[in-house]
Amino acid sequence: MHDGIPFQERMRWRIASRIRDGILPRRGPDEVLTGRGDGGTCDGCGERITRVDAQVEATFVDCTLLHFHRSCYMQWNARRGQL
Repeated sequence: MHDGIPFQERMRWRIASRIRDGILPRRGPDEVLTGRGDGGTCDGCGERITRVDAQVEATFVDCTLLHFHRSCYMQWNARRGQL
């Protein structure tokens, strides 16, 4: 927990905010790859993606590349067309 708010709740709030603010796109990626985290930052929640985490790389036609925890990708994918 961080500031008394569970990770899943923080993740949902951050992703929704980033979609509304235009930081995360509303359209889906053109290619999706999965693998293990490499220590980078999740574009969804802003937390580190460790080597024990599943990582999703989302690539777009304009060459934008986003990295997500698997759960953050699923949340973004579910919410991107709703906000």
